[in-house]
Amino acid sequence: MRQTKLLLLLLLALVMSATGAFAQTVGTSFTISDITYRITVKDLTTPANNTVEITSIKGNGSVTVPVFVTNSQDLFNYKVTATAAGGMIAQSGVTEVVLSEGLTTIGNGGFANCPTLQKITIPTSCATIGTGCFATYELKC
Repeated sequence: MRQTKLLLLLLLALVMSATGAFAQTVGTSFTISDITYRITVKDLTTPANNTVEITSIKGNGSVTVPVFVTNSQDLFNYKVTATAAGGMIAQSGVTEVVLSEGLTTIGNGGFANCPTLQKITIPTSCATIGTGCFATYELKC
């Protein structure tokens, strides 16, 4: 009986590791509809606390960032709360970004050097806008 339980536990661990169930941790990136997100908080006890930041937006024209996203790798829901620091979040072709309510932070240099971005909608929930995040061009807000 004990050997059977041990064998089942080992098989379960093998299957979970093969499916990537353990692979989606803080710092892991995933892409949905041309927007790449990085996991910033993953709370297995309280999944409602899970958050991501935006690291890249591709596509053409206007792009609306959702309030929540579901990662197809781990099937968890994540609240979109920030844009990453570093610039070039909106790639060539994106002319407008609409950030949804719930986003609280735009990282330092977040939208700097975005070649075709003309307009960005910032929600009232955004409490922090990093330095230099709109450097090198004028936006219509």
